[in-house]
Amino acid sequence: QQGCRTYCYGTSQSQQSVQSSETSQSATAVSEGDSTAEARNEATTIQFVWQMQIGCVAFCFQTSQSQDAAQDARTTQEADAQSALMSWADNLAQTIQYVFQTQRGCERECHGVSQSQTASQQLSTSQTSTATSNGDGGWSMLPDWLIAFAQNIGATIQTSYQYQEALCLEHCTGDVQVQEASQRAGTDQRA
Repeated sequence: QQGCRTYCYGTSQSQQSVQSSETSQSATAVSEGDSTAEARNEATTIQFVWQMQIGCVAFCFQTSQSQDAAQDARTTQEADAQSALMSWADNLAQTIQYVFQTQRGCERECHGVSQSQTASQQLSTSQTSTATSNGDGGWSMLPDWLIAFAQNIGATIQTSYQYQEALCLEHCTGDVQVQEASQRAGTDQRA
């Protein structure tokens, strides 16, 4: 943010950024005898917000600029592998959220100027993977790695870019600019 530049009487600038991420993973592997069982969960969450404001440029009297960005990501994974021979359960989730906002403001006189940007992103990923094998102690015609296999892979990328530069470039009165972006993604996988 950069504040008032030139006359600017009722200036107000505000930026707000909220990021929230919640990851819950559970993996269980049970094996009997000399057989193997593998259960694995892997989750990656990246959230990034960049906001920039430069305020009133020229006379501008009742100027106000506001930016708001909120990101929410939730990942719930569960993997279960039980085996008398060989079983494998695997979950992999990647979430990337990105918001970039920039505002510039009034150019020249511009009396009742107001600019606002809002961006909101939500994401929810729920994956369940279960592999169960009740083999016959090695007498199967199939190799062990084919006995039981369950896998979920989910990747979500959300990107929001907003840019405002004042519409008014001379003697304007009563200007208002508004931008709003909302993204939501939901992924539910079961194997």
